[in-house]
Amino acid sequence: MLYRGDGGPLDLKLKPSLSKSVKATLVAVKPGEEYRLTASLVPPYRGKRVRLSIPIETGVPEHPTVDIRVSGTYRALAVTNPVNVLIPQERTKRWEQIVRLVWDDTKPHNILSASIDHDQVSLDLKEDEAGQHVVLGVPVDFNPTAAAHMLKIYTDDPEMKEVKTRVVLNKRPRAKTNARRTPTNRRPKRAVRPAPTTTRGAPNPSAASSATGEKNPGTTKK
Repeated sequence: MLYRGDGGPLDLKLKPSLSKSVKATLVAVKPGEEYRLTASLVPPYRGKRVRLSIPIETGVPEHPTVDIRVSGTYRALAVTNPVNVLIPQERTKRWEQIVRLVWDDTKPHNILSASIDHDQVSLDLKEDEAGQHVVLGVPVDFNPTAAAHMLKIYTDDPEMKEVKTRVVLNKRPRAKTNARRTPTNRRPKRAVRPAPTTTRGAPNPSAASSATGEKNPGTTKK
């Protein structure tokens, strides 16, 4: 909400903005006194941090223009799983990796095609019970021509026509595992942060109660 500090009249108007990531609207709740500024994201959603200023004309000669700073981070509408394709450096045979798309909505989506900026890498569009996916194939004599190559997956979604991921040669030794993990179409869960604790004096009872989920009898209001 926007107000004038000295209580005088306002005549706010949005100035043209060069930003294509955010759409701003200004509504007069009480004309001349109170205004509501709303900022919304504009597709395509690239999964990045947005920082910009929205210029507003005030109609006040002393301060004709004010800049409202807007910042935020939004998730991409679609991401690849795995996020980056790591090609093992030591290979004795042709190596393949399944790449799936994980969407942040429930609408149906289709993969149309895929491309990569390297002639030795093959791409096959396939489908199984989990849905469509791209199979990336790398020969034994693969020779990268850049620090990272870009895999592009094209979809039929007008807001996310293209999803990109990096394909790099993993120079670190691969850890041994009992089973190979297969990419899924589920977005990974976020880690739960532990409850804060104190390091000086006696333990903090409020921190202990928040960690265990039990109420603190010492802070209960009667």
